[in-house]
Amino acid sequence: MAIATLKKSRWGRTTVAAVAGSALLLGGGMTVAQAALPAGSAGTVTANPTTGDWKATSLSVFKLHSNMVCPTVGGMNAGALIFLSELGQEIQPAPSTVEAQTVYPFTQDPQYQMSLNPDGTIADDNTLESGFVDASKAPIADMSTAVQASHTYSIGYVCTTLTDDLRTAKINPVSGKSVASWATLTTDAAKNWTISQPVVETPSPSASPTATETESPSPSASPTATETETPTPSASPTATQRLSRARPHSR
Repeated sequence: MAIATLKKSRWGRTTVAAVAGSALLLGGGMTVAQAALPAGSAGTVTANPTTGDWKATSLSVFKLHSNMVCPTVGGMNAGALIFLSELGQEIQPAPSTVEAQTVYPFTQDPQYQMSLNPDGTIADDNTLESGFVDASKAPIADMSTAVQASHTYSIGYVCTTLTDDLRTAKINPVSGKSVASWATLTTDAAKNWTISQPVVETPSPSASPTATETESPSPSASPTATETETPTPSASPTATQRLSRARPHSR
């Protein structure tokens, strides 16, 4: 059982690693190709098996693995807890005083927190044999009544710190945000689940708008000067010759 692994890995260590850096703020998904992870990912999450239902017999053989690195603040009480959330709600603003189950709609029972290796990696894989609890830490007897059909969730690990009585797992944040790594859990119409890698799309840069060639208006043709006919000068009036009537010579 996971609790046995927890005790062995928690109390079997003799050294504590340094605090992990702020690059842990983002989470990844279940995948083999590292390039498919979001930039700054905390790690990958894989499941075995990748399909199942919410019955105890299925959850007891289900194993969730992650190579994520958690902050080791808290010493041997630092670890990671399985959570289930809506897509996009994996990383949450949270101080170290807040309990994990109040940040996520479903988390594993706090006593099943997985411990860390000296380098901050999760010491072992965990199962969901213990099931999930709600915000008040009340066990959810039947997850098939709590989840939606034909819906996509995120499932993974969130870094936490366990109290000495093993009853409370608090968020172990970096820069005021939870540290998580996750895969995609999708339910079908019967609420059976499949875990797979999330689709991480790198947005294509928008094509630079092609400059529309605006046709420069052709310079209007200079208006052709209308040839005004120069009026032909009127013929000068012909001088009327007055014919002098010859006067008879007087004799």
